Amino acid sequence: MRVKGRLSQLLICALALTLIPIAAVSAQKITPGATCKVLNQKVVYLKKSYTCVKSGKKLVWNKGVSIPQATPIPTPTPTLTPITKPTPTPTPSAAASVAPIAKKSVTITCVKGKTTKQVSGSNPKCPTGYKKK
Repeated sequence: MRVKGRLSQLLICALALTLIPIAAVSAQKITPGATCKVLNQKVVYLKKSYTCVKSGKKLVWNKGVSIPQATPIPTPTPTLTPITKPTPTPTPSAAASVAPIAKKSVTITCVKGKTTKQVSGSNPKCPTGYKKK
């Protein structure tokens, strides 16, 4: 009984190992011009991105676009700097502060035939068709 149990376990393990697909063995080799199955399917193979395109009535792999490698950016190493005590700065007084300058409002008169309009603002302009009086 024990021998049959061991033998059946060994047979099951061997069968499982042979039936499990290995990715490297079962991976499809992509070559430009070879037939593919799904339109617009994208596959990365050997640092190139291939796309399935329609050529006439056939679906084939294109030439492939090389994928740029990301170059690592070196991070700067921190350096030790001596800590110095900040010197006290005098606080500004209220008399030293400057008040903001207000823009002047200008009013102009614009004429169109017998109609007049008064336009006011910091940079007034007459509406189209009107002339400055």
